[in-house]
Amino acid sequence: KEWICKDSDAALIFVDEILNEWRAVNAKQVLISTGVIDPSVELVESTGTNNSNRQTVDSAYILYTSGSTGNPKGVIISQRAFANYVSWAADYYDLRSGSGAVFHGSIGFDATLTSIFPPLSVGQRIIIPLSSRDPIDGIASLVRARRSLSLLKLTPTHLELLNANLNHQIPNDSVQCLVLGGEALKGEAISEWHESPLSVRVINEYGPTETVVGCCIYEVPNGNNAGGPVPIGRPIQNVGLRVIDPEANFLPIGVVGELFIYGESVGDGYLNQKLLT
Repeated sequence: KEWICKDSDAALIFVDEILNEWRAVNAKQVLISTGVIDPSVELVESTGTNNSNRQTVDSAYILYTSGSTGNPKGVIISQRAFANYVSWAADYYDLRSGSGAVFHGSIGFDATLTSIFPPLSVGQRIIIPLSSRDPIDGIASLVRARRSLSLLKLTPTHLELLNANLNHQIPNDSVQCLVLGGEALKGEAISEWHESPLSVRVINEYGPTETVVGCCIYEVPNGNNAGGPVPIGRPIQNVGLRVIDPEANFLPIGVVGELFIYGESVGDGYLNQKLLT
């Protein structure tokens, strides 16, 4: 918490926690909790910046990695890279059709962005499940009650919980496009979503934080109930993938190596860490 606030030098912090836990972080920053402005912090008047002057090279957002290998790294994503993903997702997931995209989970998880900006960019509604102690209950209720949900994006772990909540009986025509991401996907988790007469599209989406949510996808063939690992597939629009060795030489099919990602979806590096970038 303290590291991210210092590294990002944020002018404004939105929190839903107790304000006293945040006052010690940086007293110069404005803290807001459930819509209430911290009275101990003086607000700064707006400069009236015109957002229409934004450039494609400007940052859309900075998202911090988990910090599992040290301090969290702030990944800088440009407007250009973000727009590339949003326009691709809106078209590929056919978000103009259906009854709406399901929005759930933390807004601090980049996979959640798929359920917000692509549908809104094409005039589609987003649907927020009713809150409960178990968030899966709210999603399951939507799946049972609604028809032709445009998009439902989950992690494979959440999918398994949803399957159990639905008693492994998926209602017909409940979801048009089921997208899985954030973890390795096994075929066993999606087998019941491909049982006849279901016509849902099941897509495995992969991408590190550094490449705007997802940079490649694999659409599982309808009726394919094979188990085992599901491939991560091929790149989205304006993105390229290559497998290389430590000397950056391209490797042939079937040879293990490092995944090299290039193109419009690649972020602009790590905030305040030029050497690591």
